[in-house]
Amino acid sequence: MKRTLFNTGAVLALGGLVGLPPLAVAEEPASDAATHALEVGRDLLQTTNDLWLLLAGICNREQADKGALPFTKLTTRLIELDTELTTACMDHEVLVSPESEQLMDLRIGSAFEELLDEFNSICCAHCYGSPSLTRAFRAAIETGFFPEESLAHLQEQNPPYDANEESLELARLRNLLEPDEEVLRTLTEVRDPKSAEQAVGKLRKLSTALSNLMPPRAYLNRNFADGSAPNVVATRVPLERLLWNIRAELVRIAGLPGYDAASYDNFSDVLNSVFDGLSKTHTTWFNDVFDSSFRSDIAEALEESQPVHSN
Repeated sequence: MKRTLFNTGAVLALGGLVGLPPLAVAEEPASDAATHALEVGRDLLQTTNDLWLLLAGICNREQADKGALPFTKLTTRLIELDTELTTACMDHEVLVSPESEQLMDLRIGSAFEELLDEFNSICCAHCYGSPSLTRAFRAAIETGFFPEESLAHLQEQNPPYDANEESLELARLRNLLEPDEEVLRTLTEVRDPKSAEQAVGKLRKLSTALSNLMPPRAYLNRNFADGSAPNVVATRVPLERLLWNIRAELVRIAGLPGYDAASYDNFSDVLNSVFDGLSKTHTTWFNDVFDSSFRSDIAEALEESQPVHSN
């Protein structure tokens, strides 16, 4: 994948973006290089936000069709600015302090993360059936600027389940209620490293249980003909409720004091396996719960879990 400002940290060389105080640069050529980098960085941040606003407003086929051309134009501009700023920072060795680096990561880095979340959400929705936006997204991924794994969601959608397949799939989904309830119950018991370690064995068994409830390969990238049918809704609602409660527990656990310490490593490893199992067994409903805001909620919780060091 193409290395860009967003994943190399070069963008952190910008000082005063969005009201931040200007950063001190290491040495000459300071003023001209820093001023130019600052101007490009402001454009880059604004373009990132404009692109996010465009994608956030797409929620149906008509909007997706209309958004294809603006998406291509904004993405082209974003890549140009990214390249320009990377070159400026590398050529002039514009450097920053660790404190300013952290501030800049919260500005441009966060903006791009939110943009990626919107991009991936629309990919998961198969661009709402819009051929023009699908082509634009594929072209953007081919530049290396957007994640290649998103391509999997842009394949042609398979036909919906027929009546027999729908009955079998709903039965499979209903079988997820028991392991989901046990996952939730296990997570609520995790309060510290000791209880986390005690949960490892249970979660391993639940990971295996989920792996045994995967949908057949022939059912992948398919959905119900009528998602609002009473039998579909009756299955979806309790599962989504459990997933929302599981999400809340995951955020809570990420905020436990010292959660990034080695004492939680075994628990975190098996929890990742369970989370992967949940994502693969709950089809599109999983993405409705673990949406773009989940990552930011986890990041905030992890930040709060860090001990505060006094000077």
